[in-house]
Amino acid sequence: MLKGELAAFAVALCWTVSAVSFENASKKIGSFPVNILRLVLAYLFLTAYNAVFYGNILPHADTDRVIWLSLSGFVGFFIGDLFLFRAFVLIGSRVSMLIMCTSPIMASAAGFFIFGERPSLSDSAAIIIILLGISLVVLTRDGAGDIKLAHPLPGILCAFAGAAGQAGGLVLSKIGVTGFDPFIATQIRIIAGLAGFLIAVIFMRNAGRVISSYRDAEGVSFTALGAFFGPFLGVSLSLYSVKYANIGIASTLMSVVPVLLIPVSFFLYREKVRRMEIAGIIISMAGVAILFLV
Repeated sequence: MLKGELAAFAVALCWTVSAVSFENASKKIGSFPVNILRLVLAYLFLTAYNAVFYGNILPHADTDRVIWLSLSGFVGFFIGDLFLFRAFVLIGSRVSMLIMCTSPIMASAAGFFIFGERPSLSDSAAIIIILLGISLVVLTRDGAGDIKLAHPLPGILCAFAGAAGQAGGLVLSKIGVTGFDPFIATQIRIIAGLAGFLIAVIFMRNAGRVISSYRDAEGVSFTALGAFFGPFLGVSLSLYSVKYANIGIASTLMSVVPVLLIPVSFFLYREKVRRMEIAGIIISMAGVAILFLV
């Protein structure tokens, strides 16, 4: 396996660590405080990186680019992650990250309406396969043979909302990041996402509760760990990966997070993983592979 492919798999490992860390942190201090702290920490990590390698502390860009990237950060980092981190608390990171696989589908739909990008026949088949796999995870049969949800509906809806936010952020960032440094673009997006959370804190008048939650050292430690392996190291390695590997292969390797979370759930949390759930995850990953490789 070449260095680009190795980097892509390392990205999946980083995002697995990040998802587990943020799940633990959110259950300890709440998803809202975790979102704020991890964006602050991620911004500091990126600022240090840009200062060392580019000599810039503050991001610089033209007005139009700042507007599009700010919208992207608000939709992706604020709205999308607000719902995703809540889903971590309600249904766990394993199911949440699997549902996040619908983000490319939503982005494809947005690309069709906004950019006129038409999905190919293989893309359409991949979308059906991904949705089939996810349905095996979120649905089950009760003792009477009736189909019902295998996980709480609010958690499933939050995960889908998180996927929609990520898709919206991706589409908006595509407009703003073209021909621009991705690290500086991420800085701008984080500032916008953080601004969204700060406005929400002021509006809800719960600054005191948010600040007091940071007294939980374990929750803060998990947040710092997730911020390092997710928004900073994971993003950095993903850029390295697509530079040296085929983007389809890299994207597929980076999307195996739900598979990696199966042993984590079983051995770390002692959670019972249904056979149909494992089958659904494998089927969804096959759909993702078709989406990026065919």
